[in-house]
Amino acid sequence: MDNNSVYIKIHTEWIQMSATDIATIIAAYTGVAVVVGGIAWKLFKTVVRQAIEANTATMEEPINELRHNGGSSLIDVVKLQILPIVKELREHQIIISDRVARLEGRFEQHVDDVE
Repeated sequence: MDNNSVYIKIHTEWIQMSATDIATIIAAYTGVAVVVGGIAWKLFKTVVRQAIEANTATMEEPINELRHNGGSSLIDVVKLQILPIVKELREHQIIISDRVARLEGRFEQHVDDVE
């Protein structure tokens, strides 16, 4: 038996291995682990980069909405949507006021006729 050899039990058998054999096995496992880890890291970085790019592209529109534009969007909404509604309400208010005035006149005339 050599002083540099070690007995290792694999399953049910004892195998005699030297320190060089064990170092070679450890180096091989380490090399495989480094290669697999490098590939996994590269894939992870690629997936994360694509996810970030996708989210950045979808966030451009909301970011543009947050930038200051002098309030032109608000002015457009007021001019195009709110002012026509206000004008229509004023026209209806005039018509309703006229009808209420006529109705009051008829009511007063009716009260006078009844008395």
